[in-house]
Amino acid sequence: ERHDQTGSSERTCEEERDEGKHVQGCAVHKHDAPWEKARKRADETHEGGFELAAPEVNPKQAITSVRVEDGHYIAESSIEIPMQADRLFDILLDYENCHNVFRNILDSQFQADENGNKQVLQTCSWTFMLFQGSFDTLFDVMEDATKRTIRFEACDSGFMGRFEVEWEVHELGDERTRADYRLIVKPSLLPPPPVQKFTDKIFRKQVDHLVEDLCAEVDRRLRTST
Repeated sequence: ERHDQTGSSERTCEEERDEGKHVQGCAVHKHDAPWEKARKRADETHEGGFELAAPEVNPKQAITSVRVEDGHYIAESSIEIPMQADRLFDILLDYENCHNVFRNILDSQFQADENGNKQVLQTCSWTFMLFQGSFDTLFDVMEDATKRTIRFEACDSGFMGRFEVEWEVHELGDERTRADYRLIVKPSLLPPPPVQKFTDKIFRKQVDHLVEDLCAEVDRRLRTST
């Protein structure tokens, strides 16, 4: 809250959002907003006043890179996880629960036709500086259970010429697994050089959040299974 020289107060955009109000330029939805999900996760790390044991998976160990090739933004990350490959793959296959795992997914609905073609309709959040909102995207889903790969291709990428996400799960042995993530985005128009630096940071931050959320879910399942 800010006060001007007349003594009147002005509510900031963040304060209005935290109270669940709709602010122009700051969309609020019936789903948990990303910052609300993060707050809930923080609350869940304490039980009975005692902090839970340190997580077994450190997301900071992930190797992440962002590059631009032929007008495509390619963000990749790889991390080793102490879980059997099939169990980790099952987390990624649970499309209708992924909005409870990944903070940038507000809602997710799965559908399959009689020919076995699979699609996922997701409501995803976006953040740029002080502005936030959401958009709906319908993905075609390609699975390969033998190779433990999943690829999402946007059916209509809108302002994106291409929008794809791919997960690969590799068994390393001794109940250890490597998860590889790749995001490929081709904007219809490339941002000018002064803005590109911020765009790179946005993609890197998004990938970092995905890895953090996956690690948190793995830790949760490892704790509940013991």
